[in-house]
Amino acid sequence: MNALTFTTDNLKEITIIGPGAGREETGQALLSDMLAIVSAEKRCSPGRKKEIRNQAVPFLSPR
Repeated sequence: MNALTFTTDNLKEITIIGPGAGREETGQALLSDMLAIVSAEKRCSPGRKKEIRNQAVPFLSPR
C-alpha cells in the first residue's frame, strides 16, 4: 500500500491510500506530476504566473 498526505487551504489535510507500484515508482510518478504542474506555469497568463510564484510550495517533509 502507498499513502500520500498533503494539506490544502480549503480542504485541510487529505490522505490518499491505495495499492502502489512500489516505493521508487510511486515517488517517480509523484515527482513527474509535480514537475508537470510547475511547467504548466509557462502556459499561464502573466497575472496567474505572479499568483503562482507568490505561493509557498513546501516539499515533502517528515512530520
